[in-house]
Amino acid sequence: MLFVYNRLDHTKKVIQSLLNNSLSKYSELYVFSDGPKMNEEAVKIKELRNYINKIKGFKSLKIIESKVNQGLGTSLINGITKVLNSNEAVIVLEDDILVSDSFLSYMNYSLNYYKNMKEVYHVSGYMYPVNTKNIVGDYFFLKTTTCWGWGTWVDRWQYFKKDSKYFKEFLNKKKIKKEFNLNNSYDFYDQIILNEKKVINSWAVFWYATVFEKKGHCLHPKLSFTQNIGTDNTGTNTIQSNYFNVKNLNQSKIFQLPDKIKISELALSELIVYFKNLKIKRLINHLKNQGLLKTFIKTIKYLVRRK
Repeated sequence: MLFVYNRLDHTKKVIQSLLNNSLSKYSELYVFSDGPKMNEEAVKIKELRNYINKIKGFKSLKIIESKVNQGLGTSLINGITKVLNSNEAVIVLEDDILVSDSFLSYMNYSLNYYKNMKEVYHVSGYMYPVNTKNIVGDYFFLKTTTCWGWGTWVDRWQYFKKDSKYFKEFLNKKKIKKEFNLNNSYDFYDQIILNEKKVINSWAVFWYATVFEKKGHCLHPKLSFTQNIGTDNTGTNTIQSNYFNVKNLNQSKIFQLPDKIKISELALSELIVYFKNLKIKRLINHLKNQGLLKTFIKTIKYLVRRK
């Protein structure tokens, strides 16, 4: 299933990347097209809908057009729930997620492989560009979900809840905010608070929180099968950056998946290192953009000399 809005060029690239998969002709494609936020966006949305209605190359094409703007979060939650009313599993993409030629093979194989292993909640197509040199195997489990090309099953999605107050109380009562934030390397908890304050309206952190509460496991590839091309200031809840870009996409068609459902502590530690380094990179770029980097470096050098 694919969620689109008004980015025709991005959508075309994503569709073409899907068509490059050998399983595309056996796949049912559901496209959810959200309505305009403002009247001036109606033209772009009309152009995009003209395009998606002519898509060929899939087993079937079902398009669901919304007259009103639901927002990505609401559209996605309602869309997944709708499709899972008549299917046991889904593969979810947004209009800025390019996939490799073997993405559909990997996702279908993994969803079938783990469908009866109820502790597995999520299959991720994306993996952050972490250092995987010492990680054993091509696939491993983490606590965290990712939302850039992923899949799940109806009996896992049934537990999904978007409830800021509930998860805030759960994480505080159990005193596990630090664990939820991956040893405070990335502030997922803050996203829940920002949703509660209606500063943002996102969905992905609540899926992660749901899986986390259920002690679920999330399959990840060592090398990503997807790439987000929407970190160019054109998307919802994204900013322009290349922090999350991967160099090459995974083209493997042989999937040696782990039978033992256990979190890879090495992969988790590498992800924590990656997120901590990401904080530093973002700080440096922020200081650079504000013209404060030289002053910051001078201050650090002064403090070091004083010691």
